[in-house]
Amino acid sequence: MSQVKESWDNLYGYLLNKDQPGTIIDKYDRYAVHYDKDLGNLGYGLPAEVAGIVANNVKGMSDLKFLDVGVGTGLLGANLKKLGVDCVIDGIDGSQGMLDVAAKLGGVYATLKRHMLTIDNPLPFPDVYYDVSMSSGCFSPQHIESKMVEDMIRVVKKGGLVIVTSRDDVEFAAYRDEMEGRLKKLVEGNVVKMIETAKPDFFAFNYNRDDPSTPSSGKCWVMKKL
Repeated sequence: MSQVKESWDNLYGYLLNKDQPGTIIDKYDRYAVHYDKDLGNLGYGLPAEVAGIVANNVKGMSDLKFLDVGVGTGLLGANLKKLGVDCVIDGIDGSQGMLDVAAKLGGVYATLKRHMLTIDNPLPFPDVYYDVSMSSGCFSPQHIESKMVEDMIRVVKKGGLVIVTSRDDVEFAAYRDEMEGRLKKLVEGNVVKMIETAKPDFFAFNYNRDDPSTPSSGKCWVMKKL
């Protein structure tokens, strides 16, 4: 078995497999030490692509305060720092195991807090506090409900940015469509202005396809709070 296929099976046969025992948080806690290696094998380019999108939209700005929702092992923050974005980043994640890995990056995140974002457990931050709230890879089934994008908007200042992603593969179409419908209503309600949509690759491989080398696609939305 190739390393790529083995990593795919680790991800979808264990971590994201509903039939495996334990909650999604329990599984992330156990899987955290293997996460970066397996996703690296799968060509997980989403955090780097999202970081580039974010950096382009804050070009020329400085002294910014960011919130990374679903920080995981810190890949999004690390890529932003590589791009030289002048910001302080706070991060939350439901898995302490993943946060422990992110904490080892040293200097990327100002604070890291264990917090699972749900309807009954909103973000533990005040209104209009951040310049940017962002999430890479976490708005998906078993992870964060699409409605919680509204809480990411809540904590951002007027004129600030909200960046979220979703999978764009056919298996995730129902969730993606739900998110798009929700965002459309927020735009129509003059809560946010959609300033960019992009289609970054999620993984370089997809073993749900006849040709596994077909990239697994994603979607990214960039909004400005009105």
